[in-house]
Order: sequence, then structure tokens, then C-alpha cells
Amino acid sequence: MCLHWGVKEYVFNDRIKDGWTLEEALEGKNPNTAVDHLGKKYDTLKEMCAYWGMKSYIFKDRIKDGWSLEEALTIPYRLQ
Repeated sequence: MCLHWGVKEYVFNDRIKDGWTLEEALEGKNPNTAVDHLGKKYDTLKEMCAYWGMKSYIFKDRIKDGWSLEEALTIPYRLQ
């Protein structure tokens, strides 16, 4: 299977251990990548949040609460 998809077996095994799906592990699509509201791609969600000056836990809470991607990244966090 790995040979058919052109993926080294140890790479495939590492991806599966890291929680990638079978499809992701074979196609090499990192499930941890992120894209912001402007279409800019980042290697990780944490990297995207850092670029926008947002703590990732705040971003995740905002998304869970129904905020748009743009709002969750761009509206400054204020302690109250």
C-alpha cells in the first residue's frame, strides 16, 4: 500500500501514530494545517494564531462559541 502511494513505511506509521487518518497518511495531507480567513496557509493552528497575535486556547473557545474565523482571529482579547 505504501509503495503504491509513494510513502515510506516509517513515515506512514508515524503519521498513523500521530492520529492521521488512513487517507491523510497516504496522501500526505497534514490534518493539523490551518487556513485563515484571508486564505493564508499555516503548518499548524498554533502558528496561525501566533501570526494573528491570538492565544490558541482563546481562538478555539471562540470558534466553539460560534464566532466566525475572522472574528476569532482579529478581535482583541480583553480581560474584564
